[in-house]
Amino acid sequence: MPFLEGAIGENYEKKMSSLYFIMPMMIFGSVVFAGCDSGEKARDELTGNRAVKQYHQSTKNIEKIVDRQTEKHKSMPDDETQDSKSE
Repeated sequence: MPFLEGAIGENYEKKMSSLYFIMPMMIFGSVVFAGCDSGEKARDELTGNRAVKQYHQSTKNIEKIVDRQTEKHKSMPDDETQDSKSE
């Protein structure tokens, strides 16, 4: 059936040309998002999980700072208490 070969050949060439473009992208994506540490970082960056992790870490750090400042403030003698003792 020679009249079908031209139609099949053109369609095949289109599929193959798109496959030549898609396959390197798929290989690159699988290498980047593999189980290695850099792949995990890249995945976190793309999904926004890294920003969420940084936010939670920052809030924990701020809570620690607030607790330390509160303890320092409590341990400092009040001016009113010292004034009343001296009078």
